[in-house]
Amino acid sequence: MLKATILLCMITFVVYIIDTWALSLRIAIFRNKQYTLTGSVFNIISLMAKFAQTFQAPLLGILIDVSINNSRDPISDFRLILSFASIGVLFSILVLPTFLNIFTLFVKRSAYMGSIYKGLLTGLDKEKLKNTKKYIQMPNLNMINELKEIGKHKYILFMNILISAIYTTGILSSYYAAMALPQSRLSIAGFSGSINSIASLLMLLVLEPKISIINDEALKGKREYSELKLVVLILIFSKLFGTVLAQAIFIPASRWVLFVYNFLT
Repeated sequence: MLKATILLCMITFVVYIIDTWALSLRIAIFRNKQYTLTGSVFNIISLMAKFAQTFQAPLLGILIDVSINNSRDPISDFRLILSFASIGVLFSILVLPTFLNIFTLFVKRSAYMGSIYKGLLTGLDKEKLKNTKKYIQMPNLNMINELKEIGKHKYILFMNILISAIYTTGILSSYYAAMALPQSRLSIAGFSGSINSIASLLMLLVLEPKISIINDEALKGKREYSELKLVVLILIFSKLFGTVLAQAIFIPASRWVLFVYNFLT
């Protein structure tokens, strides 16, 4: 296996853990009632994902160049990278209760200390780290039971599965499509940004307003906390299903990229 493939799997794993945790921020905000501080604290965590993503494109370029030079089909490499997106979401679900407990505690410490960095340094103290063990919590059956009411928000469920699938396969399908026309691989790979933009637009225009209304009404007491929690769980589990669907649409998406390229040229 290429070193680039291993690194891409690791990057994908980390990025999808943090992306999934980002969906749970609404629960953390409801718990501590500190919207701005919660967002600022999480931005520090998300910097890791953004930094890791800067290596994704050059590593994919290496994977494609080596595959072309050695006349090999890297489909298995791409399938493996897609699998690590699903593994990352699944792992984040398993540690989600622990993350929310520790993250909420960290936000409270930051608010008390008057500084995010002081809150972080305080949390890294040996005695503080020993106390955080009691916040470790595994998911329980209640999480599954709450999903029985999933029918209330079918629209959010299916739209987020679609958006997650497009987002997951966007850059990978574009780079894989470049294999078909090596002499034009830079132009074809460039479509990855367009595909991800489509997913982002769908999220911002179709899903985010609806989710934000539910979130705001829960914060104002017009909706139950249980409904907000249900929506967050739907977003998280639909993201998992979306990464699985990405495996199915990977090849069709690559063909679509080639079709658009041929149409334009």
